Amino acid sequence: MRKLLTFAIACVLLQGSVPAAAQELPDGPGRQIVATACGTCHDVYRIRIGYTAEGWRTVMRMMQNVEAPVAPDQSATVTHYLIRSFPERPRPTAVVAPGPVAVLIREWAVPTPGSRPHDPLATRDGAI
Repeated sequence: MRKLLTFAIACVLLQGSVPAAAQELPDGPGRQIVATACGTCHDVYRIRIGYTAEGWRTVMRMMQNVEAPVAPDQSATVTHYLIRSFPERPRPTAVVAPGPVAVLIREWAVPTPGSRPHDPLATRDGAI
């Protein structure tokens, strides 16, 4: 009986050593790194939406740009884990708004891949 009680206590204590988020992520190399590193700043459940392979590479570059706690030698493992475990999921279908709509979208290349510039300022001469 004492051995059984000791085993049960050990199991409860060891379970606390694995973050709850890691317990719910798919198995595979990189799982613990994602749970620990990504979970430091984010709710790891947000990754379930998924991305294309290139999308995950962009996310990883963004995280490297802000010095996420992933060692350079772990970056490829994490990227492959995310690509394999969280592929892009179907997006909701668009709703067509009736009536005329005019939209202008401009894109600019950024000097640092994966950077997320925001709040651009348009000057009077049209420069950004």
